[in-house]
Amino acid sequence: MFFIGADHKPHWCSATSVQANYRNLVATAGHCVYDTESNKATLDKWVFIPGYYEGKTPWGIYVGKQAFTHYDYDVYEDGDRNFAFVTVCDGVLPTKVTKGGTYEKVWETSAEARADASRLDDDPAYSNIPDREDLHPRPRAFDPG
Repeated sequence: MFFIGADHKPHWCSATSVQANYRNLVATAGHCVYDTESNKATLDKWVFIPGYYEGKTPWGIYVGKQAFTHYDYDVYEDGDRNFAFVTVCDGVLPTKVTKGGTYEKVWETSAEARADASRLDDDPAYSNIPDREDLHPRPRAFDPG
């Protein structure tokens, strides 16, 4: 996992996915999400990239959403409690690299594209994105009622 620390410099830590109902949980060290010196969270620009090796992202990129540390770690700086759990947003698996070296998401079907758009619409973290109803009208449920 990679992040920008409270010192505004890039950092990295080891992390692992945790088998959970929502498939969105990552375990890492507490100091990877909370800086005890500045008493600030370091979740700014935090990403988990499982299987990362030499720039490759075989299982996608997952943005950190919310972090949880042990109370004794962030209050008392207890190193025995230096662990954290982070919920992550749905991952993006880059499927195309442009000439400029940037990734693009390419959907195989229009159903995949609609599913991603719907997931963003339903996520409160993306509530400030303008409504795209005029670009992608959703089918309305039929009520014979």
